[in-house]
Amino acid sequence: MVVLGYYDGPTEGIAECPEGHVAVIRMLDWDDQQDIRIFAVTEIPEESFDTLAALGLDSGLLGSCQVAPVRRILDKIRPPDYVIVCEDPLKIIHNSRAYPNEIDAELHDWFAEFGIARYRAE
Repeated sequence: MVVLGYYDGPTEGIAECPEGHVAVIRMLDWDDQQDIRIFAVTEIPEESFDTLAALGLDSGLLGSCQVAPVRRILDKIRPPDYVIVCEDPLKIIHNSRAYPNEIDAELHDWFAEFGIARYRAE
């Protein structure tokens, strides 16, 4: 996984799925303990992946000078395909579904969408 954002775990990055697809993941929400994270997943078209590969990215957290050209490419990619619920996007996925159309991702209650109780620190 090429990590573009990190806060106690990846928040954004490019990952290869076990089936061989390459996808961009972007965290949408997490609980107060940051144990459950919800990510939007967008499969990358081959031509976008080829452009990214030409940048010579290695797995791991990118330096700030490397992130800007990658973001310019990723910003041109279509809306997300699906949403996943997990503790780590590279490990066990607890739930997934098609990305809902016509929503404001910043305001949407992703935990309610999946029927998950949100842990709140007191």
